[in-house]
Amino acid sequence: MRDPISRRTVFLGAGAVALAIAGGALTWRSLADAHTAVRTMIMQHLRGAAVAEGAVDAFVAEFLRRHRVHLDGVAIGNVCDMSGFDALLPACANNAAYLRRLEEQVIDLFIRSSDVFEPSRPAGAPVRYVAFWDPYSSACRNPLADLT
Repeated sequence: MRDPISRRTVFLGAGAVALAIAGGALTWRSLADAHTAVRTMIMQHLRGAAVAEGAVDAFVAEFLRRHRVHLDGVAIGNVCDMSGFDALLPACANNAAYLRRLEEQVIDLFIRSSDVFEPSRPAGAPVRYVAFWDPYSSACRNPLADLT
């Protein structure tokens, strides 16, 4: 009579578990794409507005270089969106607050970093990314100073 658990069965089981863990890690990593998440946040707010090509991607790259985005928060948000349980699960509700704060920060910085409020910008011209807004890098331009 053969032993029901042979060495071969143990190795095959361990290999299957290792593949499942590796596949889960790769899936989680693909769900945690911060660049796509930040880009989507901006594009949802700019619906209908003309945007210069590469403006959003340049801003997102600079934003991710300067600010930390929790990849688990992005991945949890994506899982909650795909599952449809975002209002029912506590993890989704708690994570929604993080994503809301991140979105507010991203939109605020993108608007400040672009030429949306530039007085010399022609109406209907595409929104351009000028430079990442940093109040400590130089003095703020006061457009009202030209009126005096």
